[in-house]
Parts: sequence; structure tokens; C-alpha cells
Amino acid sequence: MQRILRPTVWQQVLPEDVFASLALWMEGQDFQLDHRAWMHGGSGSHVAHVRLRYDTKVQDQIFKLIPPPDGATESRRVARAIERTPPAFREAHLVKTAQWSPLSESRWWIHQQEVGGGDLNEWRPLTSFIDDPAFGEHCAVIVKSVLVEWNDRHSPPPETTTASGFLQKRLADHLKERGGLRRFAQETEFDLDAPPSVVQIPGRSAALPNPFALLRGVLGARQHIEITLGRAHGDLHADNILIPETDEGSEPARYKLLDLSRFEDDAPLARDPMKLVLSVAALWLPSLVVESSLRSCLAELVVSPNGYPRSAPVAGYAEVSQKIHRASEALARQQSATHDWKLQKLLVLIMTALRFVARQDFGMADRIWFFEVAALATREFLDPDHGRDRGRTSPTRRQPVPDRGGLTLVRPETTADLPASPDSQPEATIIPLPLKTSQPVDEVPRLLVELLHGIKELPLSSSDARLAFIAAGLCKTARRLGEALALISGTGPVQRELRGVTQHLQTLTSASNRRRTVPELRAAGDELRRYADQRWALPDD
Repeated sequence: MQRILRPTVWQQVLPEDVFASLALWMEGQDFQLDHRAWMHGGSGSHVAHVRLRYDTKVQDQIFKLIPPPDGATESRRVARAIERTPPAFREAHLVKTAQWSPLSESRWWIHQQEVGGGDLNEWRPLTSFIDDPAFGEHCAVIVKSVLVEWNDRHSPPPETTTASGFLQKRLADHLKERGGLRRFAQETEFDLDAPPSVVQIPGRSAALPNPFALLRGVLGARQHIEITLGRAHGDLHADNILIPETDEGSEPARYKLLDLSRFEDDAPLARDPMKLVLSVAALWLPSLVVESSLRSCLAELVVSPNGYPRSAPVAGYAEVSQKIHRASEALARQQSATHDWKLQKLLVLIMTALRFVARQDFGMADRIWFFEVAALATREFLDPDHGRDRGRTSPTRRQPVPDRGGLTLVRPETTADLPASPDSQPEATIIPLPLKTSQPVDEVPRLLVELLHGIKELPLSSSDARLAFIAAGLCKTARRLGEALALISGTGPVQRELRGVTQHLQTLTSASNRRRTVPELRAAGDELRRYADQRWALPDD
């Protein structure tokens, strides 16, 4: 009996030795493995929705294949999460990891996760609710539960530290020679070891405190803070949260948490809500062109949504951010610790934003946006009592200046809103954050032609697995194209059409409804060509 149904789906994604190890592992199982769809993965892992076909039943599971050396570490953390979580919360909100074991021939590990009694049809990731008017309330329900219910009768001693000590401890891997922050500093020609006190972010009219200066102790060196610790998921992004949806509607109170591989029972409790708010913002970024002042507004309201003007362009973003921030205060109110919770949140937000800066899977424009968030949070951390007095960025007005590297910069006007911290350097030099375009502008026509030709040549006669494999390759081309377009002024309409193309490609990667999806994809490709032709004279196919 063939144990792995449609093996080419796995072979096209997994390294050869990993697939061989999976096939060997399957020889000892009493079910057939049927791949349904690829899901969000990270750090080199592969996550799939699968269907296990036994002789007498069918069961849905989520398989996670984890590369070395992370596999063993993640497996220990999953075991710790199960052991150290109160039974009621574990049963209600943790996806059951039915089994974890090594794939011995490759040194990878496999985790089998069960949801909803083996039927995934009624469960949707939180990501899919992002356009729902109730999205912010869903986030609030989950954040409050994670902080309060998961930490019921669990209160380890707080950690007393400085901002520099906290950041250096938790960003140590990214500060190593080949770490993500070190690479970011090299790509932007930024001095990470002797950082200036302030930095001029492209698109902002005033300088901000440099978060790297906070990390190195140049700023805030004498300020100590107590960090509240407890149980935390560790990677609470919207794809790691499942919500049931029935004919009566969605039920966020019955949420389930996926992927416990970064669980800690003595983590900073502000980590999960701050990771969630930034991961949600990351979903919004592609719809905001780089030169748009809406990006600066989004950075501001992610850091401090309370009191932010609810103008039409930002009202929805502000509501979601505010609901997550307010829900995160539930535990602080319960423990009568609201006096320093804001500082804890800000410090953890700086750390989390810098982790996004370190990620190589984001384009440079987005990484600079996360750096902007870290800088704004640094300003609030150093001077928390004067946040309401600072001006807000208008979502519709800008001061254009000559183009540089594909990004519209704003000439600095004043440093009046820099914090008057006792540790700040009054003679600090305001410097512009230098930019290097990671994708040359002349690459855009080539990538457009490559993508559009690939869409036109999609072979409808191919197998579902082959079609999904081609679509996955075209998704990568679309992502590179999006990164390049984000660095070029005036490409908003092209970016908009590209997002439509990408959505159809992502649908196609699951190899479902292909007869309907391919014509819709080709129509979206025609619209993309129409707008692209207005700027680049693309050759005919």
C-alpha cells in the first residue's frame, strides 16, 4: 500500500533527504498521508494541513517538519508547555500535539498536531478575519485570555533590569557576526557598535531617538525597570491562532493556539500582545505604499493608540491596535501593576520590532518601518509623560523632497519632539538613515515579464501537485517584485494589482478550485500588465 499519497507534493518542497526520512517514518504508521495544503511556517520549517486515512476513519492534522538544530529544542518546549499549563486552559486553548519524534535519517523532527477532534473544516486562522469588523474584538478576547487565564495562580518573581541589559539578552543571536541586526546595520551602513543618539527616519520631519543607542546603553543607561514574567506562547502571530466558525458565526472565545515551540513559563508577559500587534501590522503594510504618510501614522498608532485621532484613513488600524493594548492591561490591573506596565510594553515592543528588523524575509522598506516603530517606542520609553503633547503625522499630507534610492525622503525640520532624557546627548548629530536598494529598479520589468509569462503559460493539463508547485514558484517571483516596487515612488496602482495576482496564486498553491482560479488569475494578470504598461513598455508575449 502506498503510504504517502501524491508524494510529488512533498518532493517539490522538502529536501531530498528529508522526504526520504519522511517516507521511512511513514512505513511504521497505520495510515495513508494525504496532503491538503501548505500553511505558514518559519525558521526553515514546513507546515502542512494533512489528512490521515485509516482503514476505518479519516482524521485531519497539522504536520510540522522542523530542521536541526531547532527540532530537539522545540520538542522540549512543547513538552514543557503541556506539562506546565493548567489542565483547563490546556484542554480549552492549546492545539494537542499528538506526537513528536525525530526523522532519524535527516535529523529533522516531525510534530503532529490535532484540532477540533480531527476535523479542521470549521477552524480558520485569525489572519482570515482581518477584514472582519470584529477583528479587533477577536484579538482583545484572545490577548486577555492568554495573559490572565494562562497565568492564573502563576506569578514568578519579576526581572529587574536596565533597558540595555534586557535588549542585549533577548537579541543576542541577532547581534552576532552573522545575525540579522548585524546584517541590517551592514546593509544600511549603520554603526551598530557605536550608535549615535538620534536618527532621521526617511519620511519623518523630525529626528527620533535611536533604538540601537538604547540597546548599547548610550540612552537610558541609568533607568531600571521591573519586567513581569509568566507563561507566554512566544510567537503569537495571527497564523498561530485558530478560531472556530459555525453557521452561527465565529467564536473567538474558543480559540486554539498552534505551535508551542517557543513557549516559556518565565517570559516577559508583554511579549505575546506586542508580537500580535506587530504581526497584524505586517499584514497591513503591503497595502500601504512606501511614500504614503499612512505608514508613519501606522507606526505611531501601533506604539501609542490611545488618544490617536480617528480620522477616516486610520480609524480601523487605530481601533485594532487600541483593543490589543487595552486587553494587555487586564493582567496589570489584576496584579495592581499598572504603574509600570506601559514601560514594560514599550521595552518589549522595541525588542519585538527589532526582531522584525532582523528578518531577511521582509523587504528593506518594511524592515525600515519596523525600525521606525522601535524608534518611536524608544522615544515614548525615555519620555513617557509627554507622549500626548507630540504632533501626529497627518495621514494625507506630506512634504516631498528629492527622491533618493527610490524612497521619498522628508527634510528634517526640527528636533523639538526628542525626549529630554538625562542620558541623552545634547550635541548629538542628527543623521539620515542611509538606504541601499536591495532590488535594483531596472529589475522590475524583468520580474514583471517573468511573472506574467508564467501566469500565461500555466499548464491546465498538469496534475494538481504540479500546478501547485508552479504557483508556489510564481509566488516567490511576485514577492521579489513587490519588494522592488515598494522602493519606487508612484507605483501604488501596480502594487495594488500585484496583490490581487498574489492572492490568486496563493489560492492555487493548495491545488483547489483550479478551473475557476486559473481564469481569475489570468484576468488579474491582464490588469497588472495594463497598469504596468503605463510606466514600463513591456514586450508582448
